Amino acid sequence: MEDDLRKATLPLVAQVRNEPHNLIYFLHEDRTAPGHFIFYEIFATEADFQARNATPHVQA
Repeated sequence: MEDDLRKATLPLVAQVRNEPHNLIYFLHEDRTAPGHFIFYEIFATEADFQARNATPHVQA
């Protein structure tokens, strides 16, 4: 399933980085443990983070 997750999440990186109030967004895959992904993201406020979680591309 790691390939499916990679295909689903990589296109989101640019979208999330362009969202209002997104300060930082990184997607990492552990080189020593392929398939282990780490999402690192910071939004200006908790409300901004919750609003992003409600967007259609994140829901999908």
